[in-house]
Amino acid sequence: MRNSRGKDLQQKRKKTQILFAFRSLNRIFGFAEETHTRERNKNLVICFAFRSLNRIFAYHYNLKQKTMKKVLLLAICLTAWSGMRAQSPIQLPQPEISKLSMSVGDALKTRRSYREYQKGKAVDLQTLSTILWAACGISDPASGKITAPSAVNMQDIKVYVCSQQGVCLYDPKANTLVPVLSDNLLDALATSQQFVKDAPYTLLLVSDQSTRGRKNERYGDMDAGYVSENIYLACTALGMRTVARAMMNQDALRKALNLPEGVVIELNHPIGY
Repeated sequence: MRNSRGKDLQQKRKKTQILFAFRSLNRIFGFAEETHTRERNKNLVICFAFRSLNRIFAYHYNLKQKTMKKVLLLAICLTAWSGMRAQSPIQLPQPEISKLSMSVGDALKTRRSYREYQKGKAVDLQTLSTILWAACGISDPASGKITAPSAVNMQDIKVYVCSQQGVCLYDPKANTLVPVLSDNLLDALATSQQFVKDAPYTLLLVSDQSTRGRKNERYGDMDAGYVSENIYLACTALGMRTVARAMMNQDALRKALNLPEGVVIELNHPIGY
């Protein structure tokens, strides 16, 4: 009886220790993500978390070294995985509308489609914010109207911002980028046209009609065309390059982004210099 009770107490103690590990790790990751830049210092964050928990356990419990490492490594892997899938939105700078001051006539006259980009030349967040606002950002906060026309005011076009670092979804109301994936989807976007990978960003346009009673793909195609032209004109005014493309591996993109049936993949725009 005493041995049975002793084993039960040991099991309860282990469960308590594991729960403590997870709670402590979540707090440590929260602090570390405020202190360090997520994208550049992921290894530093993990190392910081492991060392901190190691000290906490060494102080509070007399765990065997092997058992402690297994628990901590499992907790770190699971917390890091869940944290990457639920990162905080990235606040974009306010768009610089004054930089879009080129006349409509000049923009139409000089607009071109480009299939060559300067590899390695970055597009800063300020410029990206301006292009996204021109594409389908909020033009009238009071009414919620956007810069692009929209059939029956569906505002169905959603813009995924894709880069080598992953994929974010543009939120025009909050002017933020919401992290969606840490995977690089440029292969699926480029297919055989490798120049796409030289552009720092590719904007993927989808028509989200999942909340409508019935899907109208014609409306979605129209709205995507409006947003596409806005991207063209904004890039022209900013002295940048882009091209509208329908070529991409839609099945791979749909699977990676977990798009429901009511979302239609329309086209994509690499943007750069």
